[in-house]
Amino acid sequence: MITMDEVTHWEDQELNQRNLNDLFYASQPEELPWIRTECVIDVVQAAAYLDQAIVFLYKAIDYNGLECPDNSPVGCAASVAGFITSITWIASYLSFAANACGQAVNSGALCAGDFTALMANFGEIATVGAAVKADCDFGKNIISILTNPAPAQPAWAQFVPGGAGPEAEKILKIKGHQEANRNRGFDIAQCVADVTNAAAYIVRALLQIRTVTPLLAALERVHAEMWF
Repeated sequence: MITMDEVTHWEDQELNQRNLNDLFYASQPEELPWIRTECVIDVVQAAAYLDQAIVFLYKAIDYNGLECPDNSPVGCAASVAGFITSITWIASYLSFAANACGQAVNSGALCAGDFTALMANFGEIATVGAAVKADCDFGKNIISILTNPAPAQPAWAQFVPGGAGPEAEKILKIKGHQEANRNRGFDIAQCVADVTNAAAYIVRALLQIRTVTPLLAALERVHAEMWF
């Protein structure tokens, strides 16, 4: 006779009971390579978000359109939120790495990683919201933006006092060129972080698909046994 308790906990009967050895990765040699892969991905993404945090910090300090506090309020908000979010992601992935790179399951590290990941996702919403406001405000003259007409005078010209000699103009040109090169360097650093995270998330998705596939097969088998 099947009891109500057996019906309620039918999933538990289909799974092998865990013991203390299951907490140690060495007891699962077939899973160890995948666990170490997670370790590598966690460390790589923590490094990528460190790169991104440095970029956002620079943008908040000295980057036209994103500089704080008065250069652009929404740009400043995007830079600050991006920096805080990146730091939170670093904490999350380092916590996950502390679990995957160790010798046994670290429930405290997993808890910390999950909680900081939740915080970071809320931070992503704030960052993207501010960035959309800054990047999608095209103004009324959309035609001029699409055609991108050449400015009447270069941006650096507004800082040249009236009657200043060619030496002053040359100095400002050099300074503007150096700033543009520095900004370009940080843009490339942001690109590297984005590409690294994209590749890491692809690997992470494959690992998760591998994890869930046998669980779905077991669930399908249980359903089949219940109906037939």
